[in-house]
Amino acid sequence: MSDITVATFFNEGLLLMGQKPRKKNRTYSSVINRRFRGHFGVCPLICYRIWHKLYAKLYIVYNGSGRPKHLLWALMHLKLYNSEEVNSAIAGVDEKTFQKYTWTIIDLISDFNVVSVTIQKLLSRSVTK
Repeated sequence: MSDITVATFFNEGLLLMGQKPRKKNRTYSSVINRRFRGHFGVCPLICYRIWHKLYAKLYIVYNGSGRPKHLLWALMHLKLYNSEEVNSAIAGVDEKTFQKYTWTIIDLISDFNVVSVTIQKLLSRSVTK
């Protein structure tokens, strides 16, 4: 897990987007960042943070076989919501493999307390107005 960095998600994302990975210590432009968010809904830093929240559960569920690209597959599916045939072709795997990782990760993300905290903040704002 210690070898997983923000750059890992950035480079894996570029591969899924059909672009070449960047060399070490290169920054990326706002255009590439916009394209990344267009494909995955979040920036590489948020991917990294989600990964660290999910890692322990993913390790148990997949017996250590979960990889950063699997999180990107799930985020891509949530953002683009193509059919699984299309998304699995983009990912370069068969539908069964795509489903195996995508839906479990989506389920684990849905367990985050962030959603309830956000809803509580929105409700408290509407009550105070």
